[in-house]
Amino acid sequence: MSYEQAKALMNQSVSRPTFYSVRMPPSFTGGVDNFTNAYLQFYCKSTALPETRYETTTILGHENMGVSREHPTAVIFSKPITLEIIENSNFSIYKQFRRWYERVADGSNPNRFSRFGRTQRMRYYSTYTSDMFMSKLELPVDKKIPKIFDGDLVNAGFREVIRFSFVNVYPIRMGDVRLDSAATDTFSTFSVDLTYETYSIGGELGLLRIDENNNTILV
Repeated sequence: MSYEQAKALMNQSVSRPTFYSVRMPPSFTGGVDNFTNAYLQFYCKSTALPETRYETTTILGHENMGVSREHPTAVIFSKPITLEIIENSNFSIYKQFRRWYERVADGSNPNRFSRFGRTQRMRYYSTYTSDMFMSKLELPVDKKIPKIFDGDLVNAGFREVIRFSFVNVYPIRMGDVRLDSAATDTFSTFSVDLTYETYSIGGELGLLRIDENNNTILV
């Protein structure tokens, strides 16, 4: 059976990779301003919901001689999160992420006339880390009843089917901005790499619940 035939049998359509939301922490907690957060809803060109896996070690003959097993030893979260962003002509989004990046260390923007000159001094971890969220959105089941997504009018009408909540996020790399005199009628992009400690899936409490109609509910 082909994909085109199979998708017609689904109760709802297939998931679309173009529907998603990225929400950075606000600037007063170490993140970006409100304009940047709203801008990312339209111009975050690509990102990915990261994988998770178990780190394992091989144990030989634990129960049966000569038979090996993979025994879990740690939960590993894939890092970093990479955002590719379409920049505007004022470079305001790059500047916002750069300000956050520079909060990590004195000397990250070296200037011989600044307070510390070109000396590099790491700041306290709690002064530049904060939590962020990424959500997978889908079209509503009933298009006649648009639902406000977390009070966010940009994404009003979409369903938030899964949310990733990341703990203690901060930028570890500001990507390059490619310049090309032959690249007419296109746009400039840059990437940001964000690291974090752990993430949870679901709603605010990281919980998922299935209702009687087999729909996922964030609680």
